[in-house]
Amino acid sequence: MGTLNNNRKADIGKTKKARSNNMTEENTNEQAEQTITINDTVYPVSELSDESKELLSLHEQATQMAIQAKRQATIHDLSIENLVGRIEKSVEAVEAEAVEG
Repeated sequence: MGTLNNNRKADIGKTKKARSNNMTEENTNEQAEQTITINDTVYPVSELSDESKELLSLHEQATQMAIQAKRQATIHDLSIENLVGRIEKSVEAVEAEAVEG
């Protein structure tokens, strides 16, 4: 699920393809088709233009990159917190030695 510019909502989901009337094919042909919903209209991805498919692919890639960037930022924040703690302990140790000495 993502949000496109100009408050246009785009949902990527799956809908089931129409089932075959043949009972033996019904179980094997049940496949989910990717769709995108824009302004309450559902479009099968397979029917989009090549340009729209490319833009959708870029949107998905950008979303994944944003998630990865948030994870990396969290790792950096934790690293900074750890370093702050170690700096505090290091300074306190030096102060303790100065008081003792």
